[in-house]
Amino acid sequence: MPTTSVPLSPIRSAAEARSGSPDRGVIALLRRLWRWNDRHRQRLDLADLDDRMLHDIGITRRMAERECRKPPWR
Repeated sequence: MPTTSVPLSPIRSAAEARSGSPDRGVIALLRRLWRWNDRHRQRLDLADLDDRMLHDIGITRRMAERECRKPPWR
């Protein structure tokens, strides 16, 4: 009696193989949101620095204000 083998991974169409896992999209979205949140927190910290601290890092008050007005995705 011949034996049949069962594939270990499910058979996917070529379109499914190209699109990748749906989890990849979710992970990419979460990473993007994390980066935006990180930028927002950094800009809040920058806004809290006084003129002496800004001078120490080589940034003028005007430069800091311009940076703080940017949306998180920029």
